[in-house]
Amino acid sequence: MKPGGMKQGFRRADRVSKEIKEVVAILFSRYASESSLSSVTITNVSLSDDLKSARIYYTVFPGVDRKQVAEAVERSQGWVRREIGRQIPMKSVPKVQFFPQEEAEEFLENPLPIDLE
Repeated sequence: MKPGGMKQGFRRADRVSKEIKEVVAILFSRYASESSLSSVTITNVSLSDDLKSARIYYTVFPGVDRKQVAEAVERSQGWVRREIGRQIPMKSVPKVQFFPQEEAEEFLENPLPIDLE
């Protein structure tokens, strides 16, 4: 193993996670055939160390039917994975799983009051 090899692995996973986040955000905002996907914000991507599995976390705009969005997101998994493979050079494309990030959604719906005094 090369000196610092472990750190290089983490840097690659971090870099690829960032690239996946950008690709998926653009896909949902610009190219999604289902309008409900345009209300999705990608908040984080967690990639396994071996780069074979990507957990993609998202929030939904307030007032949008979360169940409908969750179903649309699930249906988009194959399309998203294909597009990741097309746009990011990798030996193998990670398996994609989506997870709603409830805490962020709750904060957007009920933001903390700001004390301006």
